[in-house]
Amino acid sequence: MKITDRLRAIKSHQWAMIGLVLFYLPFHIMLTPNYWDDAQYARMLTEWNGDLIAYTINRYTTWSSRITIELLLPIITVLPPIVWKTLDLMMIVLLYYDLRWIIRNLFKIESKESDFMLAALLCAFPFSIMAQTGWMATTTNYLWVISLGCFAITRMIKAAWLCERITRMETVACALAVLYSASFESMAAILLVIWAGIMVNTLRNKEKVRPVMWISGILILVMLIYILACPGNRYRPISDAETWMPEYFDLSFWDKIRMGVL
Repeated sequence: MKITDRLRAIKSHQWAMIGLVLFYLPFHIMLTPNYWDDAQYARMLTEWNGDLIAYTINRYTTWSSRITIELLLPIITVLPPIVWKTLDLMMIVLLYYDLRWIIRNLFKIESKESDFMLAALLCAFPFSIMAQTGWMATTTNYLWVISLGCFAITRMIKAAWLCERITRMETVACALAVLYSASFESMAAILLVIWAGIMVNTLRNKEKVRPVMWISGILILVMLIYILACPGNRYRPISDAETWMPEYFDLSFWDKIRMGVL
């Protein structure tokens, strides 16, 4: 096959994905993920002598319930930066395909223009906010959570709402995506609401509940219980306020509400 024929065979969403990668590739080549929280997490494995169990217990009791994210970060920060850069680009591509799937299957919009518009909107995203606490720390807590959370949502909708076939590989991938994304508090709540809505629709129509729904539901509930029981989630806001905004404790209830809205 000639090169020109191969180029014609490339579909619009593939061209859009290629453009998206080429847009974000220079940023990932130039940026240096080695400061603030990235540097702190890079020291943690040494400080805990590689004992991930003791490290996790400490983080759970004093800081955060984001267990899967907290376990990944110390490991990924000590690996060569190209590992994180590659994975981050893959998460951007995954998010593109998640959103494209939603646009095509739920909103029934199928066109070349929508493929390129979606890629353009993702390119317009102010990516610099992913460096707020360090490139690795911020992307793994937000971009990766959104991308994997959307993937889990699309698989649940595909299996239980659209009644399409889900492979075993997709079921495993969905379970891993839930395990990671539901570690983040708000995403766990979002996943629960969507899972519950799909389950109600499935049971109302007296349809068979697919294995991916049972697995996802169990993991979401386990992660929510883990989050709600976490003492670190109660301690951290107080610790942060004492360090960064001690006057917070003197604010009235309505002042705190106003600040939260703003």
